[in-house]
Amino acid sequence: MNYIPVNTILYDLSLSMNPDNWNESAALEWAIQASRKIGGHKSFAQRQVFYEYDNYQLTKPEDYKTLIQIFYYLPSQTSSASQNATLLEYVKRVTDSPNPESLSKTAANADLANPWKTMHLSTSSFITPCKRSGNKKCAYEFIEQPTHFMMPVKSGIVSINYLGYNVKDGEFLIPDTPSYREAILSYIMYRLYDSKVNADSKDQSLQQQRMWYLTRFGFLVTKAKGEVNAPTVNELENLLQNRNKLIPRSDQFETGFTNLNKPQNNPNLF
Repeated sequence: MNYIPVNTILYDLSLSMNPDNWNESAALEWAIQASRKIGGHKSFAQRQVFYEYDNYQLTKPEDYKTLIQIFYYLPSQTSSASQNATLLEYVKRVTDSPNPESLSKTAANADLANPWKTMHLSTSSFITPCKRSGNKKCAYEFIEQPTHFMMPVKSGIVSINYLGYNVKDGEFLIPDTPSYREAILSYIMYRLYDSKVNADSKDQSLQQQRMWYLTRFGFLVTKAKGEVNAPTVNELENLLQNRNKLIPRSDQFETGFTNLNKPQNNPNLF
């Protein structure tokens, strides 16, 4: 499966749009939203980023797919800058582990030796805010929302370890299939007309255009998923060979499955 930067289709769309109606940053955000809705990404990369958040809300990375672990930094007045840098390198080395279970155990055992606190997903829809970081009674639990995490401490520094979508040189990548590209363009046009309808709800033509692009997007999503998930020639050949081994030959149906997995003189097997 080939992947292309999503900006390539945005450039083609911008050439056909009125400059007064074109907002590249908004179109890029809509394109990424459309790609998340469509799916079809078969491989993801494990990444680690350090974020400083405020007001109890930690925004998810743009390429975020699935969370592995979050660590909260407990600042110490006695630790020097060189010690902090060493600890950052230590946590980065720990989080490079491909096994999330060993990652959690290693971090939990090291809680007393470094200022990084392992956080856990809350089992409730509500969390009790901690008055200050470093409070031993703080549960350090977070709630995952569609676009952000709700944190127990108002502000702080965290290390997020997650599986992310394919990104190259900072650009979001999408599968290079015709239906996938058309589906993203349809979603962008739907969001564009949706914003126009919100500004002028009495214009019937804008509402019809919005519904047309929304309906087209729904149709193209199914088609794009079919193209992305379609088996290759080698996979089809493998399915054919397995079928011939499991299903009796056309002239031996009376034997049923008594010859299952036994060699047969069948030219279709190889």
